[in-house]
Amino acid sequence: MSPTGKLEYQDFGISALYYFYQQEKAHHGIEAFAKAGIGFMKNNSDLNFERVNNNHVMFGLGAGYGFVT
Repeated sequence: MSPTGKLEYQDFGISALYYFYQQEKAHHGIEAFAKAGIGFMKNNSDLNFERVNNNHVMFGLGAGYGFVT
């Protein structure tokens, strides 16, 4: 038997993006970047549930290629 009910949640967070170097024109050519952020989640339900963690952390590194001229 599948449970029935309602689950509501809200996710809040903030993140930052940093480009290691920039070309003469912004977002043109190859760019390396780093991203980091933090956040938390609130939820409410009439279902029986267990919340394991309210908080989350995010880190990332990457590269992209901009086609804007």
